[in-house]
Amino acid sequence: MLALGLGWYAWAALTHRGFLWYTVVDNHLLNAVGRRRFPDEDVPLSALEFLAVSAFGAFPWIVAAAGGVVSLVHRRAWRDAEEMPWIALAIWTIGLWALFSLSAFKLPHYALPAYPALALLAARWWSEDDAGRRWPATLHAGLFALLAISLGLIAAGNGAAFLNAVFSATDVYTRKEAMGAQASPLPPWGALQPLVARTALVLGAGAIALVVCAWRRTRRWTGAVVAATMLAVMPSALRALEIVSAGRAVAGLAAEVRRLATPETVLVHEGPIENSGALELYAGRHPILVDAQRSVLGIGATFPDSAPAFWTGAALREAWLSGASLLLVTPRDPRHSVIATLPADRVTLLRAENGRWLYASVPRR
Repeated sequence: MLALGLGWYAWAALTHRGFLWYTVVDNHLLNAVGRRRFPDEDVPLSALEFLAVSAFGAFPWIVAAAGGVVSLVHRRAWRDAEEMPWIALAIWTIGLWALFSLSAFKLPHYALPAYPALALLAARWWSEDDAGRRWPATLHAGLFALLAISLGLIAAGNGAAFLNAVFSATDVYTRKEAMGAQASPLPPWGALQPLVARTALVLGAGAIALVVCAWRRTRRWTGAVVAATMLAVMPSALRALEIVSAGRAVAGLAAEVRRLATPETVLVHEGPIENSGALELYAGRHPILVDAQRSVLGIGATFPDSAPAFWTGAALREAWLSGASLLLVTPRDPRHSVIATLPADRVTLLRAENGRWLYASVPRR
């Protein structure tokens, strides 16, 4: 762990001046107070949004984990040395959520390091010998039923408001594209509606099974039913991920670039390359980046040997009008793209797909 986990950072710090400062200070310490020297395009969540997204991401295990923490406090478990690992897990989980809630910058995935500890606390709570109580099954049945009814009503509607609410809160790409005056490419509601309906049915069936568990006072079976219900939801979640990923893939445009480009063609990408991360892989050539300094590669743009890879809008315009063969891939719509500054007769739109546009330069006749 030390050799691989820390060794790479140590070597990078020794061979690249400024790397350690950028990684530790700028990316973490200054980021937490909103004073980064090299900020990227990501849009942070508010404290309330962060807590809500993190809690829903851990549902329903957060319920059992909260029960585990309450049990530790109720028993004053810190007085027992054997309970100290569980106290440490509780402090880690609550402390991490509190830390990022106070941070000036937080994204939906920042709570992920708390989830393993939360899962262990939940497992501990489910395994406690408290089989005679009905309220765990009743509580989970109520929550599952509430979600099932909500998702069922959403599935019966047009779903536009639901998609916007979910993606604007949970998806980093959607948030930063919306702040750039461009809506992120979302999948059609018709593709996701059956998955929402299926999830509602699964949660409804789980709620019914939990009602039976509450009636029979079978707490251990309650945990198994909760786990089985969430496992049954996973195929719908994975299918939704496939649909969203396919709707944002750059592979199609990159294949077109590979087909059209000649050895003299210069490939250009507008904006940070992380917005089209696989472009170089599928296109088979390294793109020049235009207006891309506000990026996770921001510090890289300051290195002398990286200067040729980063262009300004003016540099692109000069190269475009010079008659050079250029292909431009951009996730920005024509109104907000650098393409709007070029003469219309010198630009050809080759393809528009998955929230991106591919343009070619037209030589002056």
